[in-house]
Amino acid sequence: MVTGEIARITVRYTQLGGSEAQNVFYTQLLSGTVTDAQALIDLDNWVNAGWLDEWEDEASEDAEGIGADFVIVNTDGTVDRSLGSSSYTSHVGTLTQDEEPPATSYFMYAPTAVPKIRGRKFVPGVPEGRVVDGLLTSGALSALIVLADYYVNTYVNGSNSYGMGVLSTVLQEFVPFIDSYVISDVPAYQRRRKPGVGI
Repeated sequence: MVTGEIARITVRYTQLGGSEAQNVFYTQLLSGTVTDAQALIDLDNWVNAGWLDEWEDEASEDAEGIGADFVIVNTDGTVDRSLGSSSYTSHVGTLTQDEEPPATSYFMYAPTAVPKIRGRKFVPGVPEGRVVDGLLTSGALSALIVLADYYVNTYVNGSNSYGMGVLSTVLQEFVPFIDSYVISDVPAYQRRRKPGVGI
């Protein structure tokens, strides 16, 4: 993986009743060159020791992060090559509460410097106890801030740095986040309408 190449990370979850959800992330190598094997180690660490570690602290015990797929993509969105996949068995939600209906999600978005281009995340696993009178509790919002901060900030593993952002297939370029985000105190409701398309 060389400077400027773009990786797509697809994180997979299971939920109440056996339904599945995905989150899709895009990142770009900011400098230098790393082997594809090292890129896989770096990006797997972003998911396994970062995103899912933070996510499970605010997820119902009915939800689990089960794996991730890593590919290098071209600026038109087509896959250049696969880096590999990982399976996880240690990322079960830690909150001993029933899950809200599976399509109920935490919602956050991260803007870019380009109008109307932003990263949106519908994050699964919302526990019933984190929603009171239709709004997320203060504890849930505090945890979401940590998760959103992790989502938008540059990831550094050793000497390798990866910027987070959005792949615009219209502009055919990677558009980085501007180091800010918005979280919603209202649970979102998102259904996957196309097989293989993440939320």
